[in-house]
Amino acid sequence: MKILFIGARLFDDVYFYLQEKNIKSILTESNENSDNLDLADKYYIVPRGMSEPLKIAIEEKVDGVIPLIGIDTPLFDVALMKEVLENNYNIPVISSNKIAIKICINKFLTKKFFRYFNIKTPKYFIFNNNKDDDNNEDNKTNKKNSKKEDNEDKNKNMKNEDKKEDSSDNADYNLKLSEIDSLDIINSSSAYDNLKSFIKYLNNYENKDYENKNYHECNYYETNVHENSNDLINNPNFPCVLKQFEGQGGKDIVIAKDMKSFVEYTNKFNLTLCEEYIDGYEISIEVLSYKNVYIPLVPVYKGETSLEGIHPLNKVRYAPSEIEGLDNDLVNDLAVKIAKNLNTEGTIDIDFIFSKKDKELYATEINPRPSGTRYLSMASTSISPLLKLVDMILGDFNLNKINNEIKNYCALEVPIGSYTSLKLEKSSKKFDKNSWVVHGPENYKRVTVSGENKEKLFEIVNDTLNLEI
Repeated sequence: MKILFIGARLFDDVYFYLQEKNIKSILTESNENSDNLDLADKYYIVPRGMSEPLKIAIEEKVDGVIPLIGIDTPLFDVALMKEVLENNYNIPVISSNKIAIKICINKFLTKKFFRYFNIKTPKYFIFNNNKDDDNNEDNKTNKKNSKKEDNEDKNKNMKNEDKKEDSSDNADYNLKLSEIDSLDIINSSSAYDNLKSFIKYLNNYENKDYENKNYHECNYYETNVHENSNDLINNPNFPCVLKQFEGQGGKDIVIAKDMKSFVEYTNKFNLTLCEEYIDGYEISIEVLSYKNVYIPLVPVYKGETSLEGIHPLNKVRYAPSEIEGLDNDLVNDLAVKIAKNLNTEGTIDIDFIFSKKDKELYATEINPRPSGTRYLSMASTSISPLLKLVDMILGDFNLNKINNEIKNYCALEVPIGSYTSLKLEKSSKKFDKNSWVVHGPENYKRVTVSGENKEKLFEIVNDTLNLEI
């Protein structure tokens, strides 16, 4: 058995499992100074993009490909590579399809997806600052040439001399009905029908040309946007959350507390997604999926929402979440509904907010890649999301097996920065019963602790590790 892994940063989470299973590992990485390169049986330093990993997968005759990519930018290229390798070479690539990727990494399409499938999401509107003047011929020419160059680069990178070139356009996020016909939706006509109906809905939407409108798709108020657009412009509710259509890790996210901060932000961008601020609790959950099997892991509590916009990585987080009024089974069921309707594959992470005021659960974002909460998921359930990706290649991913393996432990994750101790230095990347794992880059480290119950958890945190939480 031989598996190609794309990206070295997370490889130390899986390499010990590969040794246990006697699996040969091949690694591709664009950064020659990256950690973990020497852990693989063989590695290649390659340019950014998926052209070289695609060639290597074919030349090495691997049995499967697992992208260990923690950022959004390359994910669409991964989805294109997935089509080529699976359709033409019968090499499985454990990642989601290109339609799911488009929906997940574009926050506007994510909002539309939630609304279409009747999933509560914070109210929002799109603000157009008209920074790109459509009457300016230079702007129009530059945008046209830029898009043409982007398309030429994508086509060149993904071209395979022996096979038909994929014609998908990665320069925009318009979804086309023709794209769904290229998906291999296994034993799931409902997934096919749901995605197809959603794309039809988008293509037929009367305001789809949102760049030429001042506002598009508003449910920020209960009243109709077209009747109240002037009110929205003059009197948006504050505070409100301002985002760009793409980005992750809190990039370009601001909480506007008044009109001044709203104007300062929107003046920087052409389009802004303006979202209702909800005073509540942030939650996320990972879902593993493969061949129409969907398994939610555990709801993770990531702290209260904050007007200061504190990133969850700077908070103490724990699993399973324990929030008064919230049934964790609701989180599990809603996460599976989202994953099924996207026909996801591999691992995804879904973010929610539970409102203090109305006690409702609101979906906010979907991340179709390894999650930053994976250690909490692993510490609480004993299920490693990344190791399960390997099991998918092995043909050993099934619901009954995971149900027999899953535990109901308590887990806590604490930021420790550059703090260290002899006990923390001895940490491995593998959880045993009542144990801990240290992870993260230098000066931004975190420790995740697993305890068979709350008492044991806090005994480890306070007495063994002296973290005094």
